Amino acid sequence: MSEDQRFTAWLIGDLSLLVHCAEHLLDQRHTVFGIITEDREVRRWAESKDLPASRPDKELAARLRARPYDYLFSIGNLKILGDDVLATPRKTAINFHDGPLPKYAGLNATTWALIAGEDTHGITWHEMTAKVDQGEILQQERFEIAAQDTSFTLNAKCYEAAIRSFQQLVADIERGRLQGRPQPRLQTLHYFSKSKRPAAAATLSWKASAEQLESLVRALDFGPYANPIGLPKIACGNDLVLVREVATVDVPPSGQPGTVAELEPEAVCIRTAAGVLKITKVTTAAGAELPVSDWVQRWNLKPGMRLPELDPALARRLSELHESSVRAEAFWARRFATLEPIQPPYAKKVAAESASANYQVMSLALPAEANPVLRSEAEPVAGTGLLAAFVGYLARVGGKSRFDLALSTARLRALTEGVELWFSPRIPLHCVVDEGQGFESLTVQVNKWIERTALRQTYRQDLRACLPELRGLGVCESIGIELQQPAEAPLTGQTALTLRVQADGVSGCWIYDARAWDKADVEAIQKQLGIFLTGIAQHPDRPLADIDLVEPAERQRLLVDWNRTTQEFPAHLCIQQLFERQVQRTPGQQALAFRERTLSYDELNARSNKLAHHLRSLGVGPESLVGIALERSIEMLVAIIGTLKAGGAYVPLDPDYPTERLAFMLEDSEAAVLLTQQALLERLPTG
Repeated sequence: MSEDQRFTAWLIGDLSLLVHCAEHLLDQRHTVFGIITEDREVRRWAESKDLPASRPDKELAARLRARPYDYLFSIGNLKILGDDVLATPRKTAINFHDGPLPKYAGLNATTWALIAGEDTHGITWHEMTAKVDQGEILQQERFEIAAQDTSFTLNAKCYEAAIRSFQQLVADIERGRLQGRPQPRLQTLHYFSKSKRPAAAATLSWKASAEQLESLVRALDFGPYANPIGLPKIACGNDLVLVREVATVDVPPSGQPGTVAELEPEAVCIRTAAGVLKITKVTTAAGAELPVSDWVQRWNLKPGMRLPELDPALARRLSELHESSVRAEAFWARRFATLEPIQPPYAKKVAAESASANYQVMSLALPAEANPVLRSEAEPVAGTGLLAAFVGYLARVGGKSRFDLALSTARLRALTEGVELWFSPRIPLHCVVDEGQGFESLTVQVNKWIERTALRQTYRQDLRACLPELRGLGVCESIGIELQQPAEAPLTGQTALTLRVQADGVSGCWIYDARAWDKADVEAIQKQLGIFLTGIAQHPDRPLADIDLVEPAERQRLLVDWNRTTQEFPAHLCIQQLFERQVQRTPGQQALAFRERTLSYDELNARSNKLAHHLRSLGVGPESLVGIALERSIEMLVAIIGTLKAGGAYVPLDPDYPTERLAFMLEDSEAAVLLTQQALLERLPTG
């Protein structure tokens, strides 16, 4: 290739396709000035090639103009570039699009093509203009859509076609043959925006045909990669499942749409407007595996049973809420990835196999003197004063300055009322507490947290199932707070411990899972919170760390009375002599227990005597040191007592220490004898 055929370029985007294209440019000896990306793996690749890599920011146009270049390639870039950026290359800016323009402009083209039941798809390289995806076509390749293609497999076909066509695109540039052609005119512009989502939050409608529903399920299957759209789902009663794999069964129409036609060992067959949909794999809304047999039992499915069809008004509401929630999904994904739970005070561990939650209610009783503090007129949302106090209390007893609580507000409940299966009525509230600050400062912070979080409204319940990095992660399931919630509101779907605050900001109730707390435990929490609030009322400017959590009498008992442990004992006797006195008093009683093994006092004494005699024969006596390198075991106690009985002193050696440190300890102590176990010899120093 001659020098005049070579060109210079910048690349912008976030996916591995960009790396393949950049490598082809480098292989062809073109000059890549740098990579603009937010993708960590792409940046790492760029660094390995000594290519500058930076994030897109407000200075992007200025950075690109700093050094004249020929082409800007936008590959896997989902951001709209401004006119100032598009004007920086001397030749042109070129974008890769994963669909055949102009029919599938916008985002997620493969998904919408599958939903529409297309037979073919394609990819396009086009010039970038101020009008998104409307520039002249430079390269385009079409291919067939197979009967079982999903978004995952169709994206793979787009990837392969993109690499092939990029090579041809570069060849055209090199030969001076790059020439665009206008996009065909369509009566209706097909542009799929970022917020475009399947109807009714992708809930299956039995009024559709089995073929249409199968297309929807395949279209929302992104394999192991992130799903930016949502997952197909079925709702019944108070439960919802995600549909992951289906097939169509071509049978004559019979029965109403939504009727369970047949139950197979690993499938549920449901009639649709045309044909039968055979569902072979489902999960919970969070993405947890749910065997079909368990689903059948959970919903009590039987042949002839009819699954409900969504009310049209509810379907429209789901569609609207799904599309309006899109802009906050990245925020919620980041929030879930960094959730920090806090251990609830006094909670008992609940076995995973234990029965379902057993919620109990206890009225909230707080000291009257705290009311003025909690009824501040400055509160934008009633109850935030009590929330701030609860947050400060949890930070104190939990020993954490950062943690998340599940928050429910009146506005959030109104937004999600009736659609709680699809969208969460609770959101994580991230709390950051400085125990050096006062209560007023914390209350201001809490109000800001609520305002900032409320801007994001809510998230869809299947969000964690759609993102690989969130699969298996929990939500805020331990502690929650409900603001402006009537005491008689339903108890379903609670966190393990919930503080429910009524509209006056001071009254309410505790809702707790009786598997984890007794009523006395919750009363203890309430008492401590009350003392904390009293301290705040009496000393509003005092740092949170200095506010009492216990009454003076309790403090005296904890710090003074219970620490009066002085006991009279024969100070002239050594430990081994005191042990022998205990042997005489209770020879047959159990002295040691380690796993399944036990020793009585008499047996422990006999074994330690035997070891002591052996140590004496090795020269151990007063002023002698014996190294003991043993795992925690009965043998360790025998070794300690035996060494003392022989008249020596022992040097404890942790077998997990590095060999060099153990060698130094043995050399420094000049221990004459080392007691250890055969299995530990390889870890110990030699010589």
